[in-house]
Amino acid sequence: MHRAAWIIRVAKTPEGKWRALTPVWTKYAGKRLLTERALYKGIAIATPGGHWEIEWYENGKRQRRRAGPHPSHVIKALAKQKLRLQAKGAGIALADDDEPANGKQTLKQAVDEFLAEKKRTKAHKTWIALKQVLDLFERICPRRYVQDIKRADVMDKFVGALQEAGLSDRTVYHRSPA
Repeated sequence: MHRAAWIIRVAKTPEGKWRALTPVWTKYAGKRLLTERALYKGIAIATPGGHWEIEWYENGKRQRRRAGPHPSHVIKALAKQKLRLQAKGAGIALADDDEPANGKQTLKQAVDEFLAEKKRTKAHKTWIALKQVLDLFERICPRRYVQDIKRADVMDKFVGALQEAGLSDRTVYHRSPA
């Protein structure tokens, strides 16, 4: 079982497609610093509008979690994830991340419950379409809890990401909330 985690930079390539890229590190005063540049086909490119994610393998499946907006947040998230994986590897029981102490429902919980209900009541192709859109929203949404999601998160971030992906206006309309 693979117990390592690493940082990736998700950004648009020169061809206009979103890809997971290897971030470029630099040294300043002897310290390694994360930059907003990433390697694409062996060349360091600027990645404005991109974001960082932590990636790891768990139970044979690749997992990703979006990290904070600032490089220091990303490095802290990586350290936290590595500790979590080490604890799991040592057999230490961890508090479930999906059970918040503040009584709020996580976005992942809400999406999973919604999709479970729709799987029972809708056609398979409908369920797949809903899952695709909600998975994309989960990756893009900066909020962890449903109660914290604002209209701007949906309209600016989600709809903006759909438009940046080069989707037609009709597709954006059908994938976004009314």
